[in-house]
Amino acid sequence: MVRRALQQPYGGADGLQAQAVCATLATDPGLQPLLPYLVPMLADEVGRRLVHAGHLQLMLSATHALLRNPHLRLVPYIHHVLPAVLSCLLARNIGGVAADHWVVRDQAAEVLRHIARQSQQHSDEFSMALARVQSTLMGSLFEKAPETQYGSLVGLMAFGVPVLLHAVVPSVKRYSHLFHGTNGCSHANLELRAALMTVLGRCMAWQHGAYADVVWRAVSDAGLVQAVGAIAPAPEVHL
Repeated sequence: MVRRALQQPYGGADGLQAQAVCATLATDPGLQPLLPYLVPMLADEVGRRLVHAGHLQLMLSATHALLRNPHLRLVPYIHHVLPAVLSCLLARNIGGVAADHWVVRDQAAEVLRHIARQSQQHSDEFSMALARVQSTLMGSLFEKAPETQYGSLVGLMAFGVPVLLHAVVPSVKRYSHLFHGTNGCSHANLELRAALMTVLGRCMAWQHGAYADVVWRAVSDAGLVQAVGAIAPAPEVHL
């Protein structure tokens, strides 16, 4: 039943059926023998149906449910999960023209956040895989497509503020076009700007503002003090 529901075309499972499937995946203690088949199937469905946002959301919900199941050990299958999550974060064209692919990217980031939290319990087994994911996300910050840049930002947020301080804050200047002229007015650029503001806000607030000066120095160097000033009052920055 689970496999049939997950493989229905275009995410065809209705809302109640999808909820029932995900509830089963999150709680059933007998699914471990099925993981060698179920996890690769979920990853394959993502790869085959990137143009169907509803189906991607179902696949991500199912993956998240498996990760939350306390009876399962997914570590041996994480190499199937992570590429699928990255595809949902970084692929430029997701879900067709009218689809809200931003929801898919946000959901993928939430799955990645869960994996990153679990890595604290399996540091040796997860560390290399997650290091590669971070490297991929950091490299994608420099892609031209704002959709991909957005996926990179929300994906990096899953790893916490220290990663953001290292990967994003020093590169704030390259986002200055989002705050000037008409370039920042497209829907994609507005979404990207909102994600960047969230990143900067988290970095400023982290550890009771201990790194606010670092963030504001980068913002000042980018000439964005006035544009970004809505996050928090700018401290005196000693350049």
